[in-house]
Amino acid sequence: MKYKFNPFTGRLSAPMPLEVPSKFVKGIAESPQMQFVVATRIAGTDPPAHRGRYAPVPPRLLSKMKLFQVPNGLPVHIKGGPMDKIMFAITSAVCLVGFVECFHVWYTLSYPPAPKSD
Repeated sequence: MKYKFNPFTGRLSAPMPLEVPSKFVKGIAESPQMQFVVATRIAGTDPPAHRGRYAPVPPRLLSKMKLFQVPNGLPVHIKGGPMDKIMFAITSAVCLVGFVECFHVWYTLSYPPAPKSD
């Protein structure tokens, strides 16, 4: 809410309540005219011109797509087979090592070794 300065009283005063233009109160307002840049086309419901002109799906990719659509309860990052399980295990191990090393660095920085005195 914006306040106005009243020069007579020297104080801030609340503004007048908003007035709704009369054209909105009477009924439904007219929508503005559509304006287009040159060569703009309105989307239609006609089928696309490129339908049916796609390259065929390779059989190996088609078999992978079918494998990933099987509802076997496995998460998608393990559905690929044993190689996915190996990659998941390696990724988990690397994350665990990084987590342990992170705490090792924090501990080393928090409690530095005492300086050696000769």
